[in-house]
Amino acid sequence: METSGVLLVESDPRLARCLAFELGRAGYRVRTAADGPAAARELATTDFAVLLADLGGARASALFEALRERSRRGRPGPGAVFLTAFPTEDTVLDCLEAGASRVLSKPCAAAELLSAVAAAREEGRRLGEAETEQVRGFRGFRGWVELTVPGRGRHLARLETFIALLYGTTLPAATKDALRTAVTEVVANALEWGSAGRPGRKIRISYCYLPEEIVLKVEDEGPGFDPEQVPDPTLDPVAHLHRREREGKRSGGYGLFIVRQLMDRVIHSQRGNVVLLAKRLERPAGQAEPRKG
Repeated sequence: METSGVLLVESDPRLARCLAFELGRAGYRVRTAADGPAAARELATTDFAVLLADLGGARASALFEALRERSRRGRPGPGAVFLTAFPTEDTVLDCLEAGASRVLSKPCAAAELLSAVAAAREEGRRLGEAETEQVRGFRGFRGWVELTVPGRGRHLARLETFIALLYGTTLPAATKDALRTAVTEVVANALEWGSAGRPGRKIRISYCYLPEEIVLKVEDEGPGFDPEQVPDPTLDPVAHLHRREREGKRSGGYGLFIVRQLMDRVIHSQRGNVVLLAKRLERPAGQAEPRKG
């Protein structure tokens, strides 16, 4: 695979030149394609480290199918980053199902774009071979969406993308930060302990956007745990740290405590491998409802 090659899909020639310039300054070799069908032809014959595609006018269905075809044929990568001005539920899920590691909302800063490209490039390097367990989305009734990914740590970015973009931009920043932090903590725990690096185990995250609250569910296929047996780490932080060292666990252990502080309700299943999170939505008077896909 061309370790520094980027296939840039951009229908606007002026913007394509700007993006190619920024990528070139960062050390990438760039090849451009005007739309999805043109990019699909490139992907059929050439390996790239990263695919960077602006979905505006890109005729993305051909591009998505090309990525799926590569996966079916057992060809690795490329790491993929998509740009969209309209991050609806369907758009985000389509991108993630096609193999994107990041979906960026336009406009975005050059630093954010280059960071996403670098992360996608690194992911492509680690793949080594095509992902055999695919990311799967589910669109239920309006406002209910699910994403299922293989239970490996490199998929955390996809889950964070799923959460970050689907809440739109109308929620207060503090609410979005609380949701992002809580979900990241719960998902990281599910990846570390629920999946425990075992092939075939999956993580499923779902959310329901109600007028008065957001309800999320995070489910793993691990053995679970008893949340009532998890001590409050703030009561004796030093003893807490020593206990985790004796048990062979990583430092930290504040995740569940943090989640309980950030969310209005936290409910575990009896087995402990399913967590329901609820956050009340308090908007300033006159603020519009969040846009749904």
